[in-house]
Amino acid sequence: MNHAIDVYYFTADNPHGCDSVTMRTEADLTRVLHDITTNPQPHPTVVYVRDRPTNGRRELPNHQLKFDIDPDIQVAAIHTAGTPDFVPHNTRSHDDAETTQYLRGWVSRADTTTNDSRTPGKPLYVDVDTRTEFPRNAAIPLERLRTALLELMITAQRPTCVDWQDSEITL
Repeated sequence: MNHAIDVYYFTADNPHGCDSVTMRTEADLTRVLHDITTNPQPHPTVVYVRDRPTNGRRELPNHQLKFDIDPDIQVAAIHTAGTPDFVPHNTRSHDDAETTQYLRGWVSRADTTTNDSRTPGKPLYVDVDTRTEFPRNAAIPLERLRTALLELMITAQRPTCVDWQDSEITL
């Protein structure tokens, strides 16, 4: 079963990126990634799994995945955050088990043993407003981002096809 994924990004029809596009299928994912790579993205793309739990009075999602891309050289960097249940059980660390309610953050990490590690031609941002850049070693091939989003759609958990490193940034 695929989970509905809400994606916030910028297009001519959505110049402020406030309206989400819902992905439910691999065809939806292909269309959305095409839109993202062919339209300037002044801020990172933000993704939520619609049917995951929420937190607090405002019922905010208990997770988030966001990414920035350099379409010229086909790389992306991913930041994700969530409660421990967002992490697949078989990949949870001791730290994840200790913190049952708190949000943790992670960024993608390039695999330096393959040709997957490429330096983006421009800075990739976790947050443009605060000028918070992804670490240089966070750049992964755009195809890996696609695989990660497909996995998120299937599992509703942090993708396992990406190597992760801790991030001080949560939500």
